[in-house]
Amino acid sequence: MSSATSRMVVPTVVAIVALCKVRLVILDFLTLRGSRSQLISVLVVWAALVLFVALSRRMLIG
Repeated sequence: MSSATSRMVVPTVVAIVALCKVRLVILDFLTLRGSRSQLISVLVVWAALVLFVALSRRMLIG
C-alpha cells in the first residue's frame, strides 16, 4: 500500500470506529438503548459531520 493510500485509509478506519463508539455512548450513557428517539439519529449525524469536516481538512491540508 502506498503512503498516499495509507494516509487516507487509516484516518477513515479510525473515523468509522469513532462513529461506532459514539453510537454506543449515545445508547448507553444517555440511556437511549431500546428507545426510538430521533435524538439518536441527530447525534450520530452530528458526529459524522464533525468527523467528515476533520477528515476533509486533513486530506486537503495534508
